[in-house]
Amino acid sequence: MGIPSFYYRNMLLQYDRQLVAARRLARIRPGVEPETPEPAPERQLGEGAAELDGETPAEARRRVLVEHVARELLENLLFTGSENPVVQEVRRELDHRLNGRFSFWYPPGEVDVRIVRESPEGPRELSDEERREVLTELWDITLAKVDATML
Repeated sequence: MGIPSFYYRNMLLQYDRQLVAARRLARIRPGVEPETPEPAPERQLGEGAAELDGETPAEARRRVLVEHVARELLENLLFTGSENPVVQEVRRELDHRLNGRFSFWYPPGEVDVRIVRESPEGPRELSDEERREVLTELWDITLAKVDATML
């Protein structure tokens, strides 16, 4: 008697979760830069940050929460190929803004995400500058989407 497909699927889901957790821990190590763009220093929450931007403390807390949810969405859903409706909307918006179709993947044993642009000539991995541009645009889209959908 064979092993039902449910067990295979469950095993692969657990393995995927372990890989995501391992990547997160690897990024937390000293000397490893986070993959997603950090908020600008003047927008970080700290003493006097709310007064500088004219934000109330509630607005500042909401902004920090929106950034946290957007970062989690990027790291855990977008880069792992989730079929979540919000992820699909973000991908469509990215494809529309940058006139291309992009694939994200983590090579085994690496911390950084790889981005491949699909074109009629075939898939092509992006250069560092193009990668930064795509990640910045992706961060802006995700942040706007999370901000618009949070209560």
